[in-house]
Amino acid sequence: MAITNGAAEIEHQEQIRIADCIEARLAEAGGLEVTASIFDSLKRSYDTSLDRYHIPRRTSTVGRDGGPSIPVSYLLNLCVKHIGTRTMNHSQAEMAAHSAYALATAYAATFDVEPYNTFETLFHTGSNLPRFLMEIAVYDGMFNLAQARPGWVEKTLRSLFEWLDDDTALHHLGWTIGQAARVACEIVNITSGQSGPCIFTHSSLAKGMSELPSTVLTSILSVFSHRAR
Repeated sequence: MAITNGAAEIEHQEQIRIADCIEARLAEAGGLEVTASIFDSLKRSYDTSLDRYHIPRRTSTVGRDGGPSIPVSYLLNLCVKHIGTRTMNHSQAEMAAHSAYALATAYAATFDVEPYNTFETLFHTGSNLPRFLMEIAVYDGMFNLAQARPGWVEKTLRSLFEWLDDDTALHHLGWTIGQAARVACEIVNITSGQSGPCIFTHSSLAKGMSELPSTVLTSILSVFSHRAR
């Protein structure tokens, strides 16, 4: 670590080492289990009427008490890479997860993008506006959840790809956007009312869409999902 212009900076190689350490501990604890734990801690922030979590920036005019926040978005993105890789018993996994939380929180704090005072977001001039906007982007990427109302998924997919006709889609993809939207809608229906990770099988999904060939469903799911590590 070095001090540059009055601010602490961590060398790039050291940042890679820290990130690798966080990821290793999450893998040991199990990505699915840690994801469930994170969403359980956020359940009080969930608004059922809006279908979203409220995770606001907590500031005040005199500064707020307490330490830095846990970078939930950063942790969840790492958890997705290690679904089903838990290598420890329950108590050991909890220790590894809490160790990852602490290290990730400390690491995220070094970027100094979390606001504590209301005035930090005010009175920005043209000269420092680019840096301010970059800090907002980094903050959102580490602390905020990218969210969309589940009920809008089907309509959004159809609207985004309305320029792609069925014949072209069938030729290049083997399925249409309408079929993909239908699969997305069925996934939303199966997981409705559940916060956090949900598990469903190919057969349970196919049961509600008997009109869709199994090969088409498999192809669409391969686009919707991550490759197994």
